[in-house]
Amino acid sequence: QRILFHPLSMDGERLIREEALLNFPFNNYQLIGCRYHSAAAKIPLKTELFISYALKKSFSSICGEESLFCDHGNTLFAIVANKRQDNYGTLYENLEQCVQSFAKQYCLDIRLGVSRQAESVEDLVSLREEVSICLNYMPLHPGTAVFFDDLPISYGKMLTVNDEIRSILASLQTLSADDFQENCRHFLSFIYKFDVNFRQRSIRLLIYNLSICLSDLAGSSPQLSEINDLLADQMEHSESLNRNKEEAFAWLNNLYHIFSQMREQQNHTLIHTIQHYIYQNFDKPIGLPEIGAYINRNPSYVSRLIKQETGENLTQILSKLRIKKAKHLLKTTNIKISEVAAAVGYSSQQYFNRIFTEQTGMSPTDFRKITQTFS
Repeated sequence: QRILFHPLSMDGERLIREEALLNFPFNNYQLIGCRYHSAAAKIPLKTELFISYALKKSFSSICGEESLFCDHGNTLFAIVANKRQDNYGTLYENLEQCVQSFAKQYCLDIRLGVSRQAESVEDLVSLREEVSICLNYMPLHPGTAVFFDDLPISYGKMLTVNDEIRSILASLQTLSADDFQENCRHFLSFIYKFDVNFRQRSIRLLIYNLSICLSDLAGSSPQLSEINDLLADQMEHSESLNRNKEEAFAWLNNLYHIFSQMREQQNHTLIHTIQHYIYQNFDKPIGLPEIGAYINRNPSYVSRLIKQETGENLTQILSKLRIKKAKHLLKTTNIKISEVAAAVGYSSQQYFNRIFTEQTGMSPTDFRKITQTFS
């Protein structure tokens, strides 16, 4: 589920780890979707679970045991390795016979959608969109598989637009100015190959997605109203962007500039909030998830922000603060070393001793002897 529905949240290394865990040959594969719903009335939950289980078992026997399956609502996704080119026809014939049998037995409307072939795990998000398009396309006959490669060319054009928009949003989220500009130019170059109506639909779709993305990223920032006004104005007068590619690029650049300024102000405020939280809670077992929950941001964002604003990671900041407090306790009190460790957030005295020695060049016991002797 994670690799099929949330690939953008993963960096390259994590994708490689996920791919290794799945143990699937992503160098040549397709995604198949099977969506079903009752042709008569609502399916009881027990029946729906059984149908899902039985479909998965049937698909597994047809597609091969190495295939990967994922249930999502009333849709079964199957990632199928294309090892036997000569058996493609038989494979889809068997799948069609399978769903037609289920449709007849349980009075279901079942649809099959088949993506293009792909050669990388990173293509999954595009394949999922292709399958979704296929499942929403009315086939000539019930139970017949709809292949994305067989659809009218306009479907492929809009899928490319969706891919380009996704790249623009990703570079906006990471505040990568060079990537943002490159992705915007790539998007505009593509849509300007086609007629004005297609350009207008594509630009309006981009503005709509930008509005959702920026509202989510901006939170309660005062500059959000300025961004929303800019987007609303262009949504109303988007025909000017349809006629002039450079004007469209300049408008997108201006939008990025406003948003990046807003994020810089947000980051400045957030880092002070994070530092205050760490200072108040350093003696507890806190980490990136706890800080993320406190400021309502995901842990990976917190990690990047701390590194960007301080030049250190959370572990380094916590260690310095904890050892500073430990040195004060060792110098001014006679409590046990284990109690000092616990008081500054270390559950293990052995680990505390190691960190303390690394940072000060001496053990906690030696530090106490020296400081108390000469104080």
